[in-house]
Amino acid sequence: MPKERGVKSARSSRRADTAFAILLAGDEMGFAPMASARSISLVKGKVSLNADAQIGLCKRSQACKFFKLVESTAEQATYVTHREGDDAPTSLTYTIADATRATLTGSSTWRAHPKSMLGARAGSALAKAVYPDVVAGIYDPDEAEAMHERLLGYEKQFLTSLEVPFRVIDVAAGDLGLSAARKFDCEGWIPTQGAYREITSTSNCTEFQARRLDIRLRDADGTRPLATLNGTLCAMTRTIILLLENHQQPDGSVRVPSALRPYLGGREFLTPA
Repeated sequence: MPKERGVKSARSSRRADTAFAILLAGDEMGFAPMASARSISLVKGKVSLNADAQIGLCKRSQACKFFKLVESTAEQATYVTHREGDDAPTSLTYTIADATRATLTGSSTWRAHPKSMLGARAGSALAKAVYPDVVAGIYDPDEAEAMHERLLGYEKQFLTSLEVPFRVIDVAAGDLGLSAARKFDCEGWIPTQGAYREITSTSNCTEFQARRLDIRLRDADGTRPLATLNGTLCAMTRTIILLLENHQQPDGSVRVPSALRPYLGGREFLTPA
């Protein structure tokens, strides 16, 4: 029976919805429409970026000094990057042996293009390892603890650059919320209150959220839930209070930390009007 004119099929509607979601997600990340179509896909309704898109986001980040491919053969690929604030560049090599152990090499794409596929794997893995805040990943449960420590490191680096006194609290199990298996709070000193107050935090939720959202990983060990983490780098109003109270001078002016001076025209002090 022929379709009535002007009536879209359910499949056509789904395709249109998917295309719109991809273009919208790409626009939010600064991608042109054609770049979005090439780089983004939807997997069970969730945005997924290919390796080129992940590397591109890292390169555009102000935190990235460089991100480049230094070796690419049919046997292995190596990327190297240097993140602002890290003492030295970080490199990552992915080999055909790694791909074989992960049971990837049996596909026709891997057989036809091993060099490109190895490069994509190496670049994506390095992007997630060094710039988790940029590519906003969800991680293998085995990686969650190390990633949690990395997120805490970013928060400590941020507060240190503001030249304010702070301490790190490894939150007691009885004070944790429902989803977190472990949580770190960074508390800044508030002189007028004579107390430390929470400024930033980061939580490792392990598999709790992933199980509720049905987010899973498929690898050589089968299909299993992923781990999710979150972190708040800057609670804006609290951070302003922290800066004003700790850097106020006897004459009422406020000394500007060195890290913030480039954003305030090089000013060393803020003075009352």
